[in-house]
Order: sequence, then C-alpha cells, then structure tokens
Amino acid sequence: MVAKTGSQIDFAPTLLHLLGINKNPLYMLGGNLLNKEKGQAVQRVGSFMNDDYLYIAPNEGQVNSSSCY
Repeated sequence: MVAKTGSQIDFAPTLLHLLGINKNPLYMLGGNLLNKEKGQAVQRVGSFMNDDYLYIAPNEGQVNSSSCY
C-alpha cells in the first residue's frame, strides 16, 4: 500500500506504469502515484493539497478568507 496524495488525473499514468507502457510520448497531466515524488492534487477553485499541506483558496470576492493547514 502506498500512502500518497493524488487525484483521478493520476490514474491513467499509474496504470500505464503498471502495464509497462512509457507515457513520455503521450501528453498527459497527472503522474505515476507509485514514484517516490511527493503527491499533489489541485482543485479547479484554486485549492490544493500535497503530502504535507492543505490550502483552501479564498471564496470569490473575499480577500482574507483563505486557509492553510
């Protein structure tokens, strides 16, 4: 089992890796969840998380409403 932050966009690169298919000639966002790099996930509203932090983007029109944990 691998404990790593990721999202749906990482499934295809991970499956290609497991099947032994090189994704380098293919244009894809996302990455292999089984590599040793830290994982990350970005949401369309600007929030993101990685293996260490969670950043919640501010609500529209509210400048000082963001949070980082």
